[in-house]
Amino acid sequence: MNKHILYFCVFILSSYLNISAQVIPTNEWVNFYSAASTYDGEPIPIGSVVNAYDSDGIHCGSFEVHTSGQYGFLVVYRDDSFTPEIDEGAEPGDTLTFFINNHIAIVKGPGVSVWTANGSVIELNLEGHSNYAPIISGFPDSLIFRNDSTVLLHLNDYVEDFNDPDSSLHWTISGNNSVIVDLDDSQNRVTLSAPAGWSGVEDLFFKVEDDSSAWDSDTIIVKVIGIVGINEDSDGLLPKEFCICQNYPNPFNPTTIIRYQIPKSSFVILSIYDINGRLIETLVNENKNAGYYSVNWNAENLSSGIYIYRIKAGEFNSVKKCLIVK
Repeated sequence: MNKHILYFCVFILSSYLNISAQVIPTNEWVNFYSAASTYDGEPIPIGSVVNAYDSDGIHCGSFEVHTSGQYGFLVVYRDDSFTPEIDEGAEPGDTLTFFINNHIAIVKGPGVSVWTANGSVIELNLEGHSNYAPIISGFPDSLIFRNDSTVLLHLNDYVEDFNDPDSSLHWTISGNNSVIVDLDDSQNRVTLSAPAGWSGVEDLFFKVEDDSSAWDSDTIIVKVIGIVGINEDSDGLLPKEFCICQNYPNPFNPTTIIRYQIPKSSFVILSIYDINGRLIETLVNENKNAGYYSVNWNAENLSSGIYIYRIKAGEFNSVKKCLIVK
């Protein structure tokens, strides 16, 4: 699983944990310990509290740090089968969630955060922060559009934050001299366009920041073209290499745009396949001049799932995955 998705899932889990609940000891437990855990980039300070919760959000283990950088044995209790009316803790196989000073912790290994068997001893290093920076994930490397069109990006689709809701994050965009950037702060979405008649390449620098000034950034190469598929290399705007971009939007329902570029005249075949390799549709099957191209794909008649699009242009051959969600 992508680590950013994992962090987000853990954040959702943490939203319903009963932080104030007391641990109820039982007659079965697993011991966790660490000699190399950190908090805000430093060894866990003395007096810090490490808490453990099972997959149901039950507080089933707690330890107060008395040696800098170390904790343990942190006893994590199993649910007592003799008291079915009370859920005291974990069951074998449960994945545990750890907190340091009431802030969710990242598991660094070498063991795994799973309740295994009574009496097990597991080394588990943790990394905690009083504030987690937002994380940009899945940002497109590049965007290509004509100077008579626009591109809309929903920035909340590309960011995750442990501590803060998307609505509280602040975005800034810099680096552009010619591309028109219209940023809607209330919705965290941006529309890109170009002055009439302008074409060229810009590197746009995107930065997202939370209320504690923690931040992340990424860059998108924006290519604005005047005419798709021209023969002349006007102002050096023709591509230098073959490339097919990730479709946008992705996931999508029911339409998406697939962009590709070819540096020389080539016979292009762009096809769609299902996850089992069966041909679904051929979008392009003809000779194309050097240039930048985009194809609209309507998957209205297809069911949700992963699909593959493949381009063959001369000796160039590349595939990418996309996701339909209905």
